[in-house]
Amino acid sequence: VTGVVACGEGHSAAVVNHGKVVISLGANDSGQLGGGHDEVCSEPVEAKLPSGIQVIGLSCGAYFTVALLSNGDAYGWGENSSGQLGLLHKKDVSGPQRIP
Repeated sequence: VTGVVACGEGHSAAVVNHGKVVISLGANDSGQLGGGHDEVCSEPVEAKLPSGIQVIGLSCGAYFTVALLSNGDAYGWGENSSGQLGLLHKKDVSGPQRIP
């Protein structure tokens, strides 16, 4: 899967490289780009997802991003103040976390 694009409040994300990579750019105050930091980026940032597993779905909320992998796992990153990532806590995360 390549060509999947999703947009949040101030960031955009895309699946590239035949579904192997998620890149994002734009606002990043909650870590919604997935690069492990919270700096705004005008150049694409790669989210560190497990290698060798294809990304088959991608969605963005206002300040967070969620990816669905071909093995059925979902990963989320960014704002989580209301628990919207499903991570069993309410802390923002700046890198992909497997959703239990």
